Parts: sequence; C-alpha cells; structure tokens
Amino acid sequence: FVEDNLWIWGTVDRRLTVTSARLPEISSTNTNIFLQNDINYTAKDGSVVLGLISQGDLVVNSSSEDNLNLDAYLMSQKGRVFQPHYNGNVKTQLTTYGGLASYNAWAWNYWARLDGSIQAGYRYVDQFYDPYLANNPPPLFPTSGTYQILSWREEPTL
Repeated sequence: FVEDNLWIWGTVDRRLTVTSARLPEISSTNTNIFLQNDINYTAKDGSVVLGLISQGDLVVNSSSEDNLNLDAYLMSQKGRVFQPHYNGNVKTQLTTYGGLASYNAWAWNYWARLDGSIQAGYRYVDQFYDPYLANNPPPLFPTSGTYQILSWREEPTL
C-alpha cells in the first residue's frame, strides 16, 4: 500500500497487489499510478500475478516505451485506465495481459475524425485476458464473490 502517487515497472515473480490511495479519501487528493516501462511476468501459469489498484487514474504517460508490455490486472477505483491525449505523441504497440477495470471510460489511442489517422497513443493494441484470474485473482483484490452452480442438466449424446 502506497499513500501517494506511484510509478511502477519491472519483472514480477510472485503473486502481489499494489494499491495507491490517500486516506481519508478526498476527491481532490486521489492518487494515481503511472505506467511508462514494461511490467513482465516470469510465468503465465497463474503462479505470478500483479494487481494494481489506483484510487484515481492508471496513466500510461507521454514518455512511455514505444513498444509497451503490461502484465497486470489494472483497476481504477474513481478514475480511468488510459493514456492521455498527448497530441502528436504516437507510439507503436501496447500489449496487455491480465485484466482491466475502470470506473470511467478507458482509452489507449485517439483517432482524427476526418482522415482516420491516429493523433496520439498506441497505433496497435493487443489485450489478452489472463484466464487464471477468474478463479485465482491477485491477493486481496476486490471480487464480487464466488461462483455458484444454479442448475445443471446433462444432455444425452446423439
């Protein structure tokens, strides 16, 4: 837990959650998490996971890598997960592996209306959901409860 803004990057080799918030909560002092360099898992088998929870925004800033990789579950409690519109700052590739939950709309790029060209952000975006998150979220990560089978019916094989 960090009671301030946070800049995070590097290699993740275990299961952990990092939260950025300032308490008591006052909307004008909400904290943000800034992402500009790669976050990479050492394994993608459910044994390694990073949960990032920001009280405010999760921001991919203007000096982020041209080819950025983010392995993490990204969650914004009161803001959004996005790259702001830095006009003319066009990057090549953003790849995410994990999950994304944003209080407000999220965006990785901004397009011009008339000619369809990109004005800012990432030209190519690949987002992959980590299938292990459904049954094994990051430690202490907010969830909506557990799965429950409501009904079960077996169909005969034809």
